[in-house]
Amino acid sequence: MIAFAYLAYQAAHKPAPLEVVKAVLLAIAFLFWAANQLWPDIPQAMLFNDIAIALFVLDVFLVMIGWPGTSPDESFAEAYVEPHDHKS
Repeated sequence: MIAFAYLAYQAAHKPAPLEVVKAVLLAIAFLFWAANQLWPDIPQAMLFNDIAIALFVLDVFLVMIGWPGTSPDESFAEAYVEPHDHKS
């Protein structure tokens, strides 16, 4: 449910295309994690978990490097201040 809720949240805020890619990546991570939780006894469960962890780590890495640079990422509760011109 969180995967779909996050995609709906992103759609409501009309993000830039690269932000949509990042949102889909995170939603896929949540879906793999959910699959691992729903079907823990199938042979692919460990693979689903590993894929979810890898995608979550990738998402955190992208936040750390500021990708995409089209808008702020407030997922770490960082305050965003609009850049201003220093021509004074």
